Amino acid sequence: DAMRIDFATWSDELNATFSAPSSPPPGHRLMPYHNRLPIIHTLSGQHPENTMLYRFRADPPTTTLQRLKGLTTGQLPTFIDAGSNFAGSAIDEDNWLQALRRPNTGATGGKRPRNLVFLGDDTWSSLFPRELSDTQEAEQNSTLWSEGSGGWARVRPFPSLNVWDLDTVDDGVFSRLPFFLLPSESDEHAMSPQAAADVRAKRAKWRELVRQQEMLAHPDFGASSQANMSSSPMASTAVGLEQLHRDWDVIIAHGLGVDHCGHRYGPDHPAISAKLAQTNEAIELIVDAVGRSDKATALYVFGDHGMDPKGDHGGDSPREVDAALWVYSNKVWNTKEGKERSSRVLEQASTLVKNEPLGAALDDDLKDGWWLNTHLSDDYRQLLEPSKLRSIPQIDL
Repeated sequence: DAMRIDFATWSDELNATFSAPSSPPPGHRLMPYHNRLPIIHTLSGQHPENTMLYRFRADPPTTTLQRLKGLTTGQLPTFIDAGSNFAGSAIDEDNWLQALRRPNTGATGGKRPRNLVFLGDDTWSSLFPRELSDTQEAEQNSTLWSEGSGGWARVRPFPSLNVWDLDTVDDGVFSRLPFFLLPSESDEHAMSPQAAADVRAKRAKWRELVRQQEMLAHPDFGASSQANMSSSPMASTAVGLEQLHRDWDVIIAHGLGVDHCGHRYGPDHPAISAKLAQTNEAIELIVDAVGRSDKATALYVFGDHGMDPKGDHGGDSPREVDAALWVYSNKVWNTKEGKERSSRVLEQASTLVKNEPLGAALDDDLKDGWWLNTHLSDDYRQLLEPSKLRSIPQIDL
């Protein structure tokens, strides 16, 4: 939540400027939210054909509920909708969550609903009460659910409205992701000693990310939460821990720590640096799990909106609408040929748009598909050159 584009970008020039013997330059200091997600920069350098960072332009109003509506339906909410940000009603419009969870009755027929995991901000539950309905209880009753015909769902929403709480939602997400990203402890017996030790080390790193360790006393983790998840109540008689790890199709994880840091302190505070560092560690662990998977898997890390210099959002100022989207896959997709083809298409489209009477009214990034990261240069009073990024609108997700 509130992952602004300049929170995700990396600047070697910034590092060099502030690590020089004479740094920091007079009248400047390093902002606490810059260069805090190095995993994005590292993977972009190591695996450029597997990853891409975009400026992900939100449409106002930049309130979370309205942005979720736009992201899931592809429609544009209005400012009248913003009044319902804290009391959302179920979405009836066609959306991709609905498509995931309904049986396929088309020409191919007989395809089960997708296995879905949701962790995080409870705003989703108010918008999608049917799609985000946990099936664990129904799985215990064979008359309601049978493996193979009904896709399972694990849904764990956490309260989102206390903006002074930086950790509860994030801890709820980080504490439960290992159930789905790591092999169960019963599977470890079939691994080599080294592989099993590596899985245990990853599980320990996930636990270290949880700031409120009392979160691990939740019934989801069973009686011995710190060490043994093999008898976790997250599983059922029909869907065991092995299936939770192996058979999920989509995981949605919505953290709130960055957004709440903005509301409580503003972005220019050390708390946001710590929260972004925690996020970076989580992304590293997710990327590791995706990289080890034998099935084609894509990871999308994105913000629903940004935040203004005070940490607020809801309007249409540049820093409120400029979110980040980072895509990583364990399969090659962002090839050199594809990039060249995209550039040609964008250039041709830009020429056509500029020649249209209404073209002059469009923003440059909509005409060209590119955006200059002026937030970075503005923060340091033009000390740095703005970098250039591809730009896409959120409704295209």
